[in-house]
Formats: sequence, C-alpha cells, structure tokens
Amino acid sequence: MNIKDIILEIIYSIIPLTIFIFILLLLFIDISIKSIIIFVIGVLMATIGFILFVIGANVSLLPLGKKIGQSLITKTSLWFVIGLIVALGFALTVAEPAVLVFAPQTDIVINGIVPSYLLIIVMALGVGIFLGLALLRFIFNISLKTLLISCYIFIFIFSYLAPYQFFTIAFDSGGVTTGPIISPFLLALGLGLTSIKGIAKGTEESFGFVALASIGPILAVLILGVIIG
Repeated sequence: MNIKDIILEIIYSIIPLTIFIFILLLLFIDISIKSIIIFVIGVLMATIGFILFVIGANVSLLPLGKKIGQSLITKTSLWFVIGLIVALGFALTVAEPAVLVFAPQTDIVINGIVPSYLLIIVMALGVGIFLGLALLRFIFNISLKTLLISCYIFIFIFSYLAPYQFFTIAFDSGGVTTGPIISPFLLALGLGLTSIKGIAKGTEESFGFVALASIGPILAVLILGVIIG
C-alpha cells in the first residue's frame, strides 16, 4: 500500500466536485464569507476522513475480512459457518453509517409507522440471511445469474403487494446497506471464502457476495411492508 498514492487519488477525486459546488454556490446562492469558510473547512475534514478511512480499510478491514473468510471455510460444520456469516452480516449492517443516517429519515415517508430501530433490524437481517445464501451458492455451485433472477422475481411480486411507501424505501435500502464499511469487507470476506477455488475464480465469486447482500434488504423491507400494510 502506497499512502502517497492514496492521498493523491482522493484529493484528485474531491477537487473537481468541490470546484463545481463552489461555482454553484457563487452563481445561484447568496452565500456569506462565513458560509464559504465553513464549506472549505468541511471539505478539508471530509478529505482527511476519506484518506484515513481508505488507509484503515487497506491496513485492517480488507486483510481482516480475507482472514476471517479463509478461517471460516476450514470449519467442519456448514451450519456453524452460515450462522456466523449471518451474524456478521447483521453486525456490519448495524454498524454501517449510511444505514444509521437513512433509517430515521424514513419517518418522512411512512409517518413513524415503523420505528427506525426496527427498520435497521429488518435491513440487517436481510443482509445477513442473503450472505448465508451467497455462501450456500458458492458451496453448491449454484449459478449467480439464476439466483439473482429468482430473487428479483420475488422482489417484483412483493413490490406489487407492498404499500408504495415501502417500495421506495426498500430500493433505497439496497444502496445504503452496501456502503463504505460493508462493501470492502464483503469483497475481502468473499475472496477469503472462495480462495480454495484459486485466485482468479475466487475474485469472481467474491463479487457475488456484494450483489446478493444488496438484494437482501430490498426484499426484507418489502416483506415488512406487506406484513404491516
């Protein structure tokens, strides 16, 4: 890992967006000098945060996920491993910052019908269960394409049955549950779990974990909507 390259990559990624937003602020918003200073400070803090996160992910999150995956696949009990994967997916979702920000905002759409903590639990269960399903797919050589098509058929069915408010929340939940904490860890975890197939094949299989993890919360929230609605 080259820290200098990481820092430059993040800076080059943030500068164009910062300039664009700054121009919009100057042209379309009557903004004070104080607000501009606050905006600049915020950008600097966000940049430092991104740099620290990427370095931390490369140093600890990715290697840890791969090591856990390699260790789990050597266990003799299949159901023990699946149970751990489900629990790990649940814990990662609950810890995902995007989920913690997203859940309270849903009150605007569903008028407090579902408490934010319950929505987080449902989303976390969806991620965990579908991670277990991803592991079963790997073990029994089930086609990812077939599994994804089957899952989306169920999603379309429950989209029709669930209230419209839950329809919109469900598809947004698929995005927030694959945020900066979950996605890198799942890629590394999948790579570790599938490493017995070899590097090239393992890399392909590890991406299937993220795909299924993003479907889990969508289906889980839609099912919750059908039950409540």
